[in-house]
Amino acid sequence: MIGESTTSEHAAAALQFATNHGLVFTTLTAPDAATGFERFQSMVGETIETPVLVINQVLLKRLCEVCREQIAQQAAGTDRPRGFRAVGCPECDDRYKGRCGVFEAYLYEGDALRRMGRSLADNAARKVAAGITDYEELKRLAP
Repeated sequence: MIGESTTSEHAAAALQFATNHGLVFTTLTAPDAATGFERFQSMVGETIETPVLVINQVLLKRLCEVCREQIAQQAAGTDRPRGFRAVGCPECDDRYKGRCGVFEAYLYEGDALRRMGRSLADNAARKVAAGITDYEELKRLAP
């Protein structure tokens, strides 16, 4: 585990260690996984010949399970998915209780960057449909 790769030297050290010794974890601040890889590659400043897995994580507010309210159906003419909405109760104080993560991953291998699984927005929409979070959090993630 290497801390956050904030400089070219940190990124190059992480890549060198991964190339010679195997699995390395490092963090990098970027708006999404694809941009994170591009930033890492530009920090390294050389061709990357080892597989790189980039995972983007975003935390969303979790609906209170005590007071959340199911939305009966999607309003006509809107893109709002069916799911639940926040109401508020003494248990949660602010309609939400805790956080949940949504993720997306990209694999760089053999000069190609490809998404592994669902996008961040797709994963968040599934959490809305399951009642884990609400549409307001989905809009915050992907306005």
